[in-house]
Amino acid sequence: MLEVSDIIDELNSVTRLLMVQRDTISQAIPLVHGGHYLRQGERAPGEILTRTLKKVEHYTREIETMTNDAKRTYDSVSTCFQ
Repeated sequence: MLEVSDIIDELNSVTRLLMVQRDTISQAIPLVHGGHYLRQGERAPGEILTRTLKKVEHYTREIETMTNDAKRTYDSVSTCFQ
């Protein structure tokens, strides 16, 4: 049971990290604008940040699902030991 609790704590830490990354990227996107001369095939910095933000949001949802699963597991295991 202690291991499941540790997993939940770690998932919560990862969630907090992803939230900071999400907020930082969201604040950076408006600051990055056109005017950069790009070589053929290069992506604009704003486009890269937007794609990265979408990935961070996706990972946040995945971690949220894992956290909910771990909490259900913890509840199930704890009822077995009562």
